[in-house]
Amino acid sequence: IPALGALVEAVQPRGPAARLGLRKGDLIVAFNGERVEYPEQLARWVAVAGPGATVSLVWVRDEIKQVNARIESQPVD
Repeated sequence: IPALGALVEAVQPRGPAARLGLRKGDLIVAFNGERVEYPEQLARWVAVAGPGATVSLVWVRDEIKQVNARIESQPVD
């Protein structure tokens, strides 16, 4: 049975995810109090929330971590 959640596959240096403390290999398991079951679900929720929205994220690395975050636009290189 695959793990539930959205695996962080890459983090852009100085990008929004990096500033939150997310790292490659982290598993995002909740978004605004809702369980994340697969990556596409998380992507939809982030898109609907949109830039500027403040959201709650829970992710797992070595232990569970929860933060409130503001969704930002991805920097263009």
